[in-house]
Amino acid sequence: MNLIKKIRVPNLLILLMLLSMYPYMFQLFFGFPKENIMGIVFFTIIFLYCISIKNRKKGMPNELIIVMALQCFGWFFYLFMFDDTSYFTRLFFIALTFLAISMLLWKDSFYSFLNIYCKFLTFQGILGVIAFVFVFIGIIQPLMSIETRDGFGYINFYGLTCSNEVLGNIMRVGGFFDEPGAFAFWGVFALLFNKLTFNNQKLEIVLVISLFFTFSAAYFVLLPIYFICFYSSKVKTMVLTLLIVIPLLFVITKTLSNNSEFLYLTVERFSGDHIRSKRFDQSDNAEMIFRQAPIFGQGAQRFEGMGGNTITDNPYEILAKDGIVGYVITYIPLLYILIRYWKEKEVKYSSGILFLDYMQRPFHINEMHYFMLYLFCLMVVLKYGKSTSRLKSVSTPMIGVNKKVQIKLSE
Repeated sequence: MNLIKKIRVPNLLILLMLLSMYPYMFQLFFGFPKENIMGIVFFTIIFLYCISIKNRKKGMPNELIIVMALQCFGWFFYLFMFDDTSYFTRLFFIALTFLAISMLLWKDSFYSFLNIYCKFLTFQGILGVIAFVFVFIGIIQPLMSIETRDGFGYINFYGLTCSNEVLGNIMRVGGFFDEPGAFAFWGVFALLFNKLTFNNQKLEIVLVISLFFTFSAAYFVLLPIYFICFYSSKVKTMVLTLLIVIPLLFVITKTLSNNSEFLYLTVERFSGDHIRSKRFDQSDNAEMIFRQAPIFGQGAQRFEGMGGNTITDNPYEILAKDGIVGYVITYIPLLYILIRYWKEKEVKYSSGILFLDYMQRPFHINEMHYFMLYLFCLMVVLKYGKSTSRLKSVSTPMIGVNKKVQIKLSE
């Protein structure tokens, strides 16, 4: 009970909700009901909890409510235009996101949840590095393996981490996600949450290093951009980073040199005139479909029936499925934040990094994507919104550091 009280009930509910759904792997490993059922269950639980809240704090800012409403209107339009009921799923996830974030705000738990999320991703990274070493020296084996959702390969669960790519004694760390690239993707969100809110440099260093072991090409591209954006004017920090990163890259490359297949899937992807990716064929297929209906796309259900896994998970997926109009609707929260707060350098940098992140791993129709994107937008609005009339002191004990920061909250 003391642990629950320390974490806070709203934070615990949202953590359980996210962990029970894709892209976390607990749903597959432990036989949880399907994602749509879990969504309904948590919507009901959170709704009942919200009814019981007394003395509510201020809820969702009006500007984000308007953005959500515009997004809902857009998907209603697609629902009727294509007579496609799958768009109800998107509307449901937006509603669940609104309810979950409102609960955090009403209970004054927004920043504490960001704190927990950053620490939780960092914790997964630490466990992943430990597992990487254990697998490398051959002292642990997977506790269980389960087939991936797309039917290609298996996800190995080591207790400390998961991975769907283990070649010999080399493992790509995936945290508790379905694949290493997903862990790197959501780890970038954690880096930005920490940078814009808490700026805990010890946590940042640990997370940056641990995400190296995902061996994600996209992460290797985004990390230099991240440091250039936020540290280009801080010479000492840049030098320290290079002193850490360059030896680490040397050790990793030296290690991989004994595993030619793994080397091909990681370091050698950067050779030649472009970064090699397993999604190139998928991207080409999706691009051809996009050109057939560039404005409104093919519609969700029809698109899924045109090629399945051969046309998904690439930069053209959303364009082929929902067209240019649907692309704008999908990313309207991030587009709004970028345009509205363009003059704020941190917002410009972080939004740009997220757009690049989405280029390699497009927005998926699940609660994690909707919730985290709106969480980022809310963080920006609360920090940089014009109407900031009260200060909230937030305790951020991360990686052994107790630090007080003053964060502006929107009234």
